[in-house]
Amino acid sequence: MYKAKAVLFGCIAILSGCDNYDGKAQFSSSGEFVTSLPSNSVPGDLYPVSFIAKVDRKLSADANSLIYKDNVEVQSSEVDCLNETVEGQYICAISLRVTPLANGPASVELDIEGQRFLNQTFVTQSAVIGHMHSNTLQTFNFQKDKFEAGKSHPVDLVFTNIGSEVANNIDISSLFERKLTDVKSTCGTSLEAGEGCYIHGNYTPEATDVNGVKYSLTYDEGEQVTVGAKNVLNKERLVGRVIRNLPFNIASSTSYDVEFRFSNLGTEPVTNIQTQLLAPSVSEIRFDECQDSALAVGESCAVTASVVGDEIGTLTALVGIQGDNGDSAYATVVSNVVESPIVAHVEQDLPQKMALGAAYDYLVTFTNQSDSHDATGVRFAHLYPESYSIHSNTCVDSTLKAEESCHISLTTTAESTGIQHYSSYLMFDQGTAVISSSTLSRASERSLHSVIDLDFPSNMLLNQSYPFHATFTNNGLVDTDLISITSMTTQNVLINSNTCEGEILQPGTSCQLSGEYYTTQLGPVRLEGNLNYGPNLDEAFNFSSEVVAVPIHGSVKIGLPQNIGLNNTYPISYVYQNLSAVHDASMVNVTLSSTAPVHVATNTCESKTILHPGEECEISGEFTATQQGLHQFQSSMTYKEGNAVKINSSAIVSDVVVSSQVEGSLPIVGLGQTYPIRYVFNNESIVEASGIQISHSANLNITSDSCGTTLTGGGQCEIVAEYSPSENGQFVHTLNFDYVEGNEIELTQPVKVVDAIALDEVVYQAGSLSHSFDAADHFNYASDYGFTILTKLQALDISGNPESVVHAKWGGTEMDIELTPSEPMTFTGHRVNNCSTRSMNSTIGCASGKLSSLRLTLNSDSFNALPSGEQSGVIYITLTQSNNTHVAVFGLPIRVIK
Repeated sequence: MYKAKAVLFGCIAILSGCDNYDGKAQFSSSGEFVTSLPSNSVPGDLYPVSFIAKVDRKLSADANSLIYKDNVEVQSSEVDCLNETVEGQYICAISLRVTPLANGPASVELDIEGQRFLNQTFVTQSAVIGHMHSNTLQTFNFQKDKFEAGKSHPVDLVFTNIGSEVANNIDISSLFERKLTDVKSTCGTSLEAGEGCYIHGNYTPEATDVNGVKYSLTYDEGEQVTVGAKNVLNKERLVGRVIRNLPFNIASSTSYDVEFRFSNLGTEPVTNIQTQLLAPSVSEIRFDECQDSALAVGESCAVTASVVGDEIGTLTALVGIQGDNGDSAYATVVSNVVESPIVAHVEQDLPQKMALGAAYDYLVTFTNQSDSHDATGVRFAHLYPESYSIHSNTCVDSTLKAEESCHISLTTTAESTGIQHYSSYLMFDQGTAVISSSTLSRASERSLHSVIDLDFPSNMLLNQSYPFHATFTNNGLVDTDLISITSMTTQNVLINSNTCEGEILQPGTSCQLSGEYYTTQLGPVRLEGNLNYGPNLDEAFNFSSEVVAVPIHGSVKIGLPQNIGLNNTYPISYVYQNLSAVHDASMVNVTLSSTAPVHVATNTCESKTILHPGEECEISGEFTATQQGLHQFQSSMTYKEGNAVKINSSAIVSDVVVSSQVEGSLPIVGLGQTYPIRYVFNNESIVEASGIQISHSANLNITSDSCGTTLTGGGQCEIVAEYSPSENGQFVHTLNFDYVEGNEIELTQPVKVVDAIALDEVVYQAGSLSHSFDAADHFNYASDYGFTILTKLQALDISGNPESVVHAKWGGTEMDIELTPSEPMTFTGHRVNNCSTRSMNSTIGCASGKLSSLRLTLNSDSFNALPSGEQSGVIYITLTQSNNTHVAVFGLPIRVIK
């Protein structure tokens, strides 16, 4: 039977799409609200309402004939139905945009084939709403409203006053016999306007517990608010879930990607599956592995849709599937299409586990993504952790201008064990509430923190190898138990290194997990796992992306230093490139926003409707830091054939500005070789930087350090480190420069270690040099792919925005080598094959059947400038097959006698 999902207890329309819903597809009557008015609402605010109906005939396109209303204004309405029937009936969506008018009861009622469906709210200036948060993954869209029996689940019930007046005489109680255990509550008898509170506990359902857990809040000025969850997933049928949701507010005529996943939880296979999309006409299914497929018991399939809102109002998008045996399911998303969409993004989040007494930074930004419309009537509500201090809050103006952001930056410390929670809410005239996050963290003596050092790009190429790397650090006060890692994804995964498995981490120590993923088919990629380090203690991690036919890659061309000066102006530039060799990309929109105004000087992307294969465009401008605190920058590109590409960077205003430069770092190195890396730090201020502390990863060996503990105004110091890899695989190395008057500079680079191929030594005694070798004699490769030659001018992925990065050795403008004991020598490299001769200082990716010779030449002027005597060194040449599966590092020893 094809049914609509039951609405979660107290599911609130202010959460677009109801974040606790699971998109189930069955209902016993003619339909049900999937997004509804909350129990309490604020007069004049906007609320999306969405209803899914199963009817014998398609509903009339005139939704007004279906609506009965009381004390509300319906600003927009739309009816849309699937083209094909399911079991002889149509599935239709009724989407409304509703504004409550005056204090008191209000309602919207729908007449569906003679059956009435009522959605009520109480309009008040003390509007309390509620929602549930049920994990510590810090990913707010990943929620569930049912749980497995016999397993303990953390549950967070949040109540927020989104009105302008206090809510009094608050009382919270459990409605069923089953209650939360180990309860922690921050709720009192009143809730001020713009504030929230939460109840946290653990819930262990039993299979016989059909009601689940359910709590209600009552107060004087409004109606009862009920929040909770059922207990056991229904395992008798096909179910659908939303894996990647829409933002709460979206722009019109802009493409947004939504990912749906359908699972066969029944006892029989589902065969010959057919897929349908219900959405505005310009929307389309971009990826569909469900169509014409079969799902065995326990198997899943994914559908990705590009959803476009064609007019202002409420948007409902639905994907439904049906098999030969009549089993069917759908999943639904709902959002507000507005002129000035505000999107929240958590730039710095709390970890899943907090160490007692440790301080953690938290930063959230709210960005108006419109390029022409201001957002007005902006107001906020917050639920703060138990101990916090606010560093910066620029979200105080009632107007957020087009393409501008505001931010809230705070530090929190866990003073006692148990849950820590922070949430931000934003309301504004043109849209519905924006929830920045519902950050849930546990504090205990046993704390382990994970960092994704190297993640997948937003869009991946087919038949390509992509590295990943994560670091796990024991931030707690005691040793971990014996560590084990469990992963839900093993296909096409190669683990290069796992220093965690079977180990015990002492406080302050770390371990790493790294590997590569090879893409074999189009569609979503999600590597998920858990690091288990004690009873009921685990750290979840995931790497996610999507393999698309037209991947666009975004990179920082000119970034900011991590520390910037107040009222100083800095250039910034971001570049987007179509990595496809054959397909065009249909451009939609490119924006550049920050927590303070950015002057966009150039946007070559704006005039393009098509980005051709290999073509790139750039958006650049200037930034002047007029306020203290941390500033976050984001450039975003949306296009039709893939996921939105977002480039993020940040900088903090410091009393003393220290800039950084990295020289000699390579992304691919040879096993058993030694690579010197020079880190240069410049004090851009007139006063000294004090209290300098240098820290680094264990795989770096510091050979010289001129920095000491202070750096005078205008001064420079440098640190030289050696990187000597001892095993093949994917790793990172890090050097940190911390000082009292500014933010810690963190310079982290992923590096791939492969076998080094030693070439015969070349000896020169003349004023010019030319040497060739045939790489094919030493390196087996697949003939279907070309090669990329890495030289120092190719962009490096080093976090921390160093002002400049020099590839290979330091000192020249082309490919160079540091000869001992004196000056660097600069070489020029060329590759000659059937796709022409090109300089090594460019990327070469032509798909030649044979890799021909490399030729190195030394300019006679460079040779003549060398001092007399004998000098020696090694030139490293890295070749990467264009799908990343074959990599070679050649070491060419050189000896110069003059």
